Formats: sequence, structure tokens, C-alpha cells
Amino acid sequence: MDEIDYEKISRIARAEFNKVIGAIEGDNKLLDEYVNMIQDIFKMDPRLFALTDPQFPNVPLTMEDKWLFPFPKKFKTKKELLDFADDTLKNKRIGAVDGSQVYQDWIVKIPVGLIRVLGISVLYDGKTLPKKIDEYYGVNSKMKYPAGSQPPQNALGLQDELVDVYRSFFEHNVEIQLMDEKPNLIFTDNPLIQTYLTVGRQEETRKELIHPMMRMLYHSNKQQVPVAGIIDSPKSQELCLLVKMIHDIEKQPGDMSLLEKRGFDDVHLFGNFLGLYDRTCVFRSQHQVLNYYKGLVNINPDPSDTPKEIELKYEREIVFYYTRLSPFGVARVELPVWVMKGNGLIDELHKLICAQAAIGEGHPHLLVQAHNSVVLRKTISRFYVNVLVEEAMRSRVPIFGSTKELRKIDS
Repeated sequence: MDEIDYEKISRIARAEFNKVIGAIEGDNKLLDEYVNMIQDIFKMDPRLFALTDPQFPNVPLTMEDKWLFPFPKKFKTKKELLDFADDTLKNKRIGAVDGSQVYQDWIVKIPVGLIRVLGISVLYDGKTLPKKIDEYYGVNSKMKYPAGSQPPQNALGLQDELVDVYRSFFEHNVEIQLMDEKPNLIFTDNPLIQTYLTVGRQEETRKELIHPMMRMLYHSNKQQVPVAGIIDSPKSQELCLLVKMIHDIEKQPGDMSLLEKRGFDDVHLFGNFLGLYDRTCVFRSQHQVLNYYKGLVNINPDPSDTPKEIELKYEREIVFYYTRLSPFGVARVELPVWVMKGNGLIDELHKLICAQAAIGEGHPHLLVQAHNSVVLRKTISRFYVNVLVEEAMRSRVPIFGSTKELRKIDS
């Protein structure tokens, strides 16, 4: 086998990168103008923008008296950082939930979906064993949505969206189960603000994905257990809208519409101002998708029990902020709004998140652990798919394109 010519690859890559240098330099110059504008905004009192403006319905509302909150501790060595994490987490209980699934793709058209959900609860006292909830679920074409409606059918009766709905349903139920342990914080791998549901989703599917989230938020509030959604590479533009609104009000020079056309996002604008573990102020989201966070919701997490429906209204019940959890990236943290009512609670939660990120090397450690553990490994996935393939062959139903493609399945 010939060796890879890395020098040749380097020359080709350099030539390709040189093609975009001009465009990047232009973007950077434009971004510098907006960064200067934001520095002027920082001189204003954020509480001026704490009320809804009908002209800007999607602009988030400020909830604190400063734009930026520097982290009170600075770390010179990794040992100092890990000592901080140990001290912060000592005798605290943290939970995390993640899920995975096997469902049909372009290679294999399977009639039965497989879902795995893992919840972990750890008391950081050096002696108590972690509690785990590790459950597998099968989803087939005879099943309705959790709320009882019938999903759309395909040739084999199973829709990918049905698997997505049930994964979300079971993940949020496990989060509710972990609340019985009274943890100081639960991490979820799901954003609390499900922005992707604003496009291309039928009303019934949207409801089935949002209602389990609302049920979880209800129990979070009732039991006073904070749940944090951590978005590792956020692309949100809510603060861009805020900057645009302030620009329009103050009549500052520049064309903020270019900001949206160029694809800049909140991290582009505010990331340069955040050192390690610094955070922005907390914002109350008014994203349009939250208009769907209302209605009659079954608050009983056990589907086998009698439903108990109550009217919930969570259109303005989620807050967020940005923070740098590693030198290489800015994360978005989403929380239920009630955490802002506790005196100093938001700072305590932020310390816990930073401590988890310190031992997780940039992402909450327990969430990483849940993610790595819940993955349906190749042996499970292949065995599962092979069982379905054998049954399909007995029934003479073609469910995969070719043996060659089937061999490529890893998960």
C-alpha cells in the first residue's frame, strides 16, 4: 500500500484556504464594527431592555443588572482548576440523562425501532455508588403517539418521527425519575427551547415533542430541581435580534440586516468578551417556538397510570445565558425561569456547571459519561438489525439495499 502524500495534501489545502481568505477578512472587518457597537451597548443599563417591545416580539428580555459576569476565580494550573471542581461538587448530587436509538435509514428499512435511555445520579461524597436508570424500549408501527394520536404511516408502518417522539418522551420521564433523588442539578442533552420545531413539523408531532418537555418543566418547578440544557455549539441569533433592536432605537450607523444575511450568531458577537467560565447576563427567551409551550398536558410521567391533565402555560418560562466552558468554545445554558427567583441560585448553578465542565474537559462530565454509556454499540446494533434482516428474509420482504451497504453499519 502506498504511503499518504501529506505534503501534497497540505499544498492542496493551502490553495483551497487561500480562496476564502478575502471573504473571511471582509467578514472579520464587519464583525469588528458590530463588536464596537456592542461595547457601546455595554455602557447602557441592561434593565432598560427588560420589557417586551411589540415591534420586536422575538427579542429576549434581560433579567440582571449587568451584561457580563466575570468568573470570580482564575486558575493558573490544572490542579487549581480540579481542586475548585472537587470543592464545588463536594456533597452535591448531580444527574444527567441521554438517549440513543436505532431506526430506519437509507440502508435498512426496519419495522421496529430500538431506544435506549440512561439516567445517572451521582452524590459527590466519595463513598455513595452512582444510581443508574438504564432502559430499553421497542417502538413498532402498532403504537400510537404517547398522547394517543395515530402517527402517519410509511410502507412498513414505522416513521422515524415516532421513534424521535418516544425517545424524547422516555428521556424526559427518566429526568423526572431522577428528581426523586433531589439532585442539585440535572443535565439534559436536549435544548429546553426546541427551535427546530418551528419548521416542517406537523402540529400533532410538534405537540408530542413539546408536551413531554412541559411535563418535565412542571415537575422541575414542583420539586424545585433545576434542569439545564447545555448546547455545545449554539447557532442562536436571539442576542443578534437584541443588538439590532438597540441599534434601531439608538439610530447608530451600520446595517444590522447584514448581520443576519452573513450568518453571524450570538457567539460571534459575544464570544470575544467571555473568558473561561465568564457568563453573559441571563435572558428570558421570547422565541417564537415557545408560543407552542401551552395547553392541556398529562403531568403523570407513567404512561400505564391514569392520565392527569392540567393546563400549562410555559411560553415565557425558559431563560438562557452564554458562557465559555473551555478555551475553544462558548456554550449556551438553558434553564427554567424559576431558578431566577432563588437568591443567588443562578450563580450556584453556574459554579456547578463550570465544575462539571472542568472535570469533563469543556463539557459537563456527567453528561459526557451518560452520552458515552448510552450509545448503542456496534455489537448491539448489528445484532438487532441482523435479527430484523433474518425475519425479513423469511418473509421475503426487502428491507435493505445491498449486503455491501449493510456491512457499513456501525451503530
